[in-house]
Amino acid sequence: MGRIFYDGFDEPFHIDDVELAHLKVIVVSKMRRNEHFLLRLEGPGELWIAPTAEVRFEFDSAEAAPLDRDRLSEIQREAVGGTITVAAHGTARPSGGRGADQGGDEHEPRGRDHLRGAHPG
Repeated sequence: MGRIFYDGFDEPFHIDDVELAHLKVIVVSKMRRNEHFLLRLEGPGELWIAPTAEVRFEFDSAEAAPLDRDRLSEIQREAVGGTITVAAHGTARPSGGRGADQGGDEHEPRGRDHLRGAHPG
């Protein structure tokens, strides 16, 4: 079970490693294009993903999960509509900080393992 850490939440959202690997490809692509979108996590709720937000992915498996082109295409079609839905587990709650869930859009970087908006190059 992998984890996605999102700005403004103290605890991660838990997502199957294979599903998380597919989600990561699409999320990184959309953030690089400076696109906002809704990530619907079946169970815990929804996250508005802003290009300036910090997102970190962690996988339990040391080996990269194989990517399925059909699944990537399916997620990409959802993303074009502005919403991506994935199964997630856990009870991540917003932190006391100023995160995207609290109307914040400007964030200070917390570490190099985080994605933050569109990166040059």
